[in-house]
Amino acid sequence: MVINMSVYSEEEVGMPLGMKLFLIGFLLIFIGAIVLMLASIKSGAKVSGGVVIVVFPFIPIGVAWGDYASTILVVLTVIAVAVMILNLILVYKRMKAAEHYAE
Repeated sequence: MVINMSVYSEEEVGMPLGMKLFLIGFLLIFIGAIVLMLASIKSGAKVSGGVVIVVFPFIPIGVAWGDYASTILVVLTVIAVAVMILNLILVYKRMKAAEHYAE
């Protein structure tokens, strides 16, 4: 017979499951990007890419390179703006719901 003398349950020890899944997903994406980068360098293929960073809350800054730079930059910027708008809508709805419950 095993007696558990711990004050904490198994779920409370270490990181929460959501944080573990987030870190695993981030690491998989990072490793995949490195593998793709190394494969493109080895094959000598032409590479196009881009990055859009959203600086608090409304300023998207984009960088792109390669043959399809303009197309990639436009698509990434549209996606970033759509995510910002969705975020604003969700925050607005949550604030309205909080006001309703506060009354």
